[in-house]
Amino acid sequence: GRTVKNVAGYDMTRFMVGSLGQLGVVYELTTRTYAIPEQVLAVQVRIEDPGDIDDLLSGWLLTQAAPTWIQLQYADQTWRLSMGYYGNAQAAAVQLTALKQLLAECDDMELIDAGTCELNDDLAERRLHRTCRLIAKASPALTIDAMPTHGCIFAGGELDAAAAVGLDLHLMDQLHDDGGLRVWYRRPKDAERIKPFGPPQPDWTMLNRLQRTLDPHQLFNPGRFLPMESDAS
Repeated sequence: GRTVKNVAGYDMTRFMVGSLGQLGVVYELTTRTYAIPEQVLAVQVRIEDPGDIDDLLSGWLLTQAAPTWIQLQYADQTWRLSMGYYGNAQAAAVQLTALKQLLAECDDMELIDAGTCELNDDLAERRLHRTCRLIAKASPALTIDAMPTHGCIFAGGELDAAAAVGLDLHLMDQLHDDGGLRVWYRRPKDAERIKPFGPPQPDWTMLNRLQRTLDPHQLFNPGRFLPMESDAS
């Protein structure tokens, strides 16, 4: 929305959703809906250096080639941009022409596929190139899905405990330099020493006080987001 400020005090919605179930159970959800697009244009672009996205993205989003969503993927040692354009046929044609003009100015980006698809088949997920490279180098067997416009990266696959611990050390070092957060949704067996959420945050003292108020008996997903009470110091 265009509202400059629509909350006073602590934003409890983001607080509860971001707590990963540790501070309560979400039992009711209200969502915003949009009109179903007449057409979804799905586009695939091969890219040699994912770092180019950082230089290109801010200007790209101000052009007619700006997609509804954009996702950086790494699989089979190949980087690829997947994009979706929501609207009607006329708008999609204009956007595709603008995208082709944009790519013509980039030496290491190539349009490899463009076509319409069903909305239900369109997976809108997106990505950050340094961390993607780190994950791909440390654990080549993992599949990476990244969301440039949201700054989120999802990686999954089979890792043994030693590989998981090593990857986590690399991630934490990079987060120390670049900022950001990481969450392990499922840790390999025998890798319990990996903290589910990190790195430690300066507001954890305040959040632990809120947790003691909302969940004094630590029944809601203990240790998932905030450290346990014994580790809070």
